Amino acid sequence: MTALMYASMFPDSTDIVKRLLEKGADAKLTDFSGKTALSMAREQVAPRTVALLEQWTNGQTKTWTQRPKPAERTKPKRYKF
Repeated sequence: MTALMYASMFPDSTDIVKRLLEKGADAKLTDFSGKTALSMAREQVAPRTVALLEQWTNGQTKTWTQRPKPAERTKPKRYKF
């Protein structure tokens, strides 16, 4: 069970589910019994989470947020003592 699956089981966790999706959680993964996060949300009667996951898996909301560019690595400052 992934964090997305676990979060989708609670009706009031839509914000958490959205954040996990934005950070790259895979909504199409299944658990050992073949259930996805979407099917778990449907079982728990979480309509907002179901709508969110349906939009995400259909590819309609992949652009909610743009991924930040990786920070440039800088050399650590060397202090002379």
